[in-house]
Amino acid sequence: MLILVVILCALFGSTFIFGAVGLAYAQLLFFIAVRMIIAGCLLLGYTLVRAQKRRITIRDVAPFLMMGATFILFPYIAESFALQYLPAAKVSLLWSLEAFVTALFSWKYFGERMTTRKWLGMIIGFVGLIPVLMHQGGRELLLHSLAGFSTADVMLVSCVILTSYSWITFRRLLHAGYSAVQINGIAMLTGGLLALLGSLAFESWTPVPINPVSAWHIVAACIGALIIIGNLICYNLYGFLLKRYTATFLSVSCGSIPFFTALFEWLFLGRIVSYAFVLSFAAVCIGLFIFHREELRQGYGKHL
Repeated sequence: MLILVVILCALFGSTFIFGAVGLAYAQLLFFIAVRMIIAGCLLLGYTLVRAQKRRITIRDVAPFLMMGATFILFPYIAESFALQYLPAAKVSLLWSLEAFVTALFSWKYFGERMTTRKWLGMIIGFVGLIPVLMHQGGRELLLHSLAGFSTADVMLVSCVILTSYSWITFRRLLHAGYSAVQINGIAMLTGGLLALLGSLAFESWTPVPINPVSAWHIVAACIGALIIIGNLICYNLYGFLLKRYTATFLSVSCGSIPFFTALFEWLFLGRIVSYAFVLSFAAVCIGLFIFHREELRQGYGKHL
């Protein structure tokens, strides 16, 4: 089962590269809308074919709507915006914060125990992100700064917190009897429709939000890769593994995603990461390692 976790991290890492390339030609909300609507329809179609669709109860309407906004729309807006100004490796590294935020939510809502060693790992991880947050270069210098952090950094970190809470909601919906495929499908379709409304209202359609229009095949290829890898494989593999491991354990394991993103960014885009990234990545890995070892001592992840 461990090999599935490694594959999950590598695939997640590659999605940042496809996103960065596609957003170089397509406008943000349009890019998100097309990807999520197609992916959501595919997943919901699968649940109909396999008869895995459960009727949504009134009390679950609000959680599903919240998932569409906080699990899909807002995080992808922040990530897409950040990818236009920040290196993909940095964006991926900032998502490592999700492991620690998820741990706090799991501690609060599911009673997962937080020990001294866990707090130590979490503090090292948080502090370790400071160098990469403070380091600004390239297009990031074009953004406004808030207390030394760029607006892209602030937006992304805020949405990492939202996503971490959404995984808790995801877990509750799983326990309520909905399949991971159905939860993902509804959230993606809802978030995609909201993004489409935003694109129609705020983005220029002349005739489509792609510049130049001749680059449509590059955008289509990136969206196709993101749907297959990110929406269809990664999210459902994460949901599958979530039935066997804690949300905290999986978030900690995904701390290796920035390594794969940096590797792919160097191999395919020829970009070399900064020293600040290397320092922050090393610190985050140490924090995650301490946190993970303590989880193993407590019995989490004993399936491995």
